Amino acid sequence: MKLTTDMTVDASSHFDVFGRRGLTTTPVHVSILPEMYAPAKEPRHHWLYLSFTGFRVLARRLVESDLSCEIFASIGTSSGLDAIGAVEAFNPGQVIVTDVLSSVVPIALENVKANCVNTKPTVRGLCGSLVEPLQWEGVRADIIYENLPNLP
Repeated sequence: MKLTTDMTVDASSHFDVFGRRGLTTTPVHVSILPEMYAPAKEPRHHWLYLSFTGFRVLARRLVESDLSCEIFASIGTSSGLDAIGAVEAFNPGQVIVTDVLSSVVPIALENVKANCVNTKPTVRGLCGSLVEPLQWEGVRADIIYENLPNLP
């Protein structure tokens, strides 16, 4: 299903913090609706820089502890860039994106699927407030990530 969006942006520079493992596409293009935040032109001026830096540190610690992330959930995902970064950092088998805005969930799903072609995690989208969608579906995730409020 092709979704209509207002613009598509290249978010590749936000992924430089990972040293690129090649699990996501190059370049990383995402579709953006008016109710979503677009990536900043300078990655260090965007919340993703801090998130992705934290993902990199956590991924290293998981490897050092012989642990992994099989299920990653992003709460309030907006465009899904955080979930795409989680794929690059953790290579989970399943990614769940949630948002309170039903209009953004299908776009986020499409963005994650389109940019994670080298690893192809199972991707699910749920609509609801905070962790309620995970509770409703009985989801138990290894990592639950949120960066709220994140309202344009």
